[in-house]
Amino acid sequence: GLAYVFKDEAEATKYFVDKKNASGTVTETAAQQATNFINFVNGDEYLSTRKGNFTERNGGRIPWNTSMDVRILHNVQLKNAHGIQISLDIFNFTNLLNADWGRVYFSPNTFNSTVGMGLSRVNSGTAADPTYTFTKPTASYSVDQLASRWQMQLGLRYNF
Repeated sequence: GLAYVFKDEAEATKYFVDKKNASGTVTETAAQQATNFINFVNGDEYLSTRKGNFTERNGGRIPWNTSMDVRILHNVQLKNAHGIQISLDIFNFTNLLNADWGRVYFSPNTFNSTVGMGLSRVNSGTAADPTYTFTKPTASYSVDQLASRWQMQLGLRYNF
């Protein structure tokens, strides 16, 4: 579902609860989490425009995916119109050139936008008035490590 972005620390503090460790000691107060949440929102290009409003469906964006594939093909002509084609395909060639290029990004929490914002619902509170804890996410998107790697394929074709 769509997430509501608190407009300021005062509003956010009402909906956060203290984080406690296993022995019940407070490790982070609701006020500290509210400050951290608003700082996170202010640092996000999209979320900072939504303070006091709900997020929009597909409103936030991941970085642009760029990759380039390369094919090298050589024809060897044989007798009687027969031939052999030798090919070398390099998928995600940009990643072969530079490890920081050709990355494939995705949003892992499309089913629950509050998780992407670092909010975890706590059992206290009612359905109409839920409470949360906040843990700053490392990013609102992830990198697909397998799809972001370059790959090579050698091909051989006999034409007759």
